[in-house]
Amino acid sequence: MNRPLRRLLVGAGSMALAAVPLSAPAQAATMSASACPSGYLCGWSGTDATGSMVKTRTDMPTMGTWDNRIRSYWNRTSSVSCLYSDPKYSGSYFPDPPDNGLSSYDSSLDKAISSVKFVPNERECIEPPYAGWNAQPSPSTAGFGDLNGDGRADLLSRDRSGRLWFVSGTGDGTLLGSG
Repeated sequence: MNRPLRRLLVGAGSMALAAVPLSAPAQAATMSASACPSGYLCGWSGTDATGSMVKTRTDMPTMGTWDNRIRSYWNRTSSVSCLYSDPKYSGSYFPDPPDNGLSSYDSSLDKAISSVKFVPNERECIEPPYAGWNAQPSPSTAGFGDLNGDGRADLLSRDRSGRLWFVSGTGDGTLLGSG
C-alpha cells in the first residue's frame, strides 16, 4: 500500500474513533448501606442510607460539618456506638449495638447527633467503666487497702468487659489490663 493512501486511511480511522464515545456518561453515584465498610460507623444525610455519607471508627467529640445532619446510620464496628445529642458526649444518648444492621429514620435522632463514642458495653456510654469508689483518709500512715500510699483505701475492680481497673480512694480509675 502506498504512503498517501495509508495516511488517508489512518486519518479517516482516527476521525471515526474520535466521533464515537469510548464510555457511557457517568451516572450519579447512589449511596446505600452496602457502601459502609466493615469496621466503621456510617451516617447518611438522607433516610434509609441515601444522600451523602460520613464514616468513622474513632471517637468524635464533635461532628464538624456533620453536626446534626445524620438521618440514618449503620454501626458496622465491633463496639457499641454511643450517639449523643450534644458535643463532647453529653446530652441525651442512644446506644447502638455492634453490627445491628441499618438503623433507618428515627425521629428522635433525626438531625440530632453531635458526637459519637465507641465503647465495649452500653454502660460506658454514660458511666465510667470502673466501679464508683470514694474512701476517707486513714488516721494512720498506712491505711487498710491503701495501694498507692495516699492514705485512702483503694480498690481493684473488673468491669463487664473483663478489664482490670485500679480505683483510687478519690474515685479516679486507671486501666491496668484487658480481660
